Amino acid sequence: MDLEQRDSRIVYPKLPNPINEHELTELFTCTTEEIQWSKGIARAGPSMVALLMHLKVFQHIGRFVAVTELPAAGTARIAERLGQSGTTTINHDRRTLYRHHRAVRDYLKITS
Repeated sequence: MDLEQRDSRIVYPKLPNPINEHELTELFTCTTEEIQWSKGIARAGPSMVALLMHLKVFQHIGRFVAVTELPAAGTARIAERLGQSGTTTINHDRRTLYRHHRAVRDYLKITS
C-alpha cells in the first residue's frame, strides 16, 4: 500500500469551514448544564469561553484541535451566550490548556 492509499483510508473529522449559521447554532450552542459545569472549572469569563470551545469541538469531532484552529465565529457565539461579547480569540498558557483538556475528558467520561 503506497502513502497516498494509506492517507486516503485515514479519516479525521473536521470542523466545517466556513461555518454557516445553522452549523454555528448546532455546534456551538451550550446547554445550561455545560455552562454550570464550566463555572466550576474556569474562574474568568475568557477562560470559560475557552473551556466550552474545547468541549464543543471535542463533542463534534472527537478530538482536541490547536487553539489557532478554533473558529472565531464559534468562540464569539459562546462568548455572547456567556455575556463576554467581544471575545473572538482564545489565548491561555499550556498548563491551563492541559487542565481544560483533562476537565473535558472527565466531563465526557473519556478514558484511554
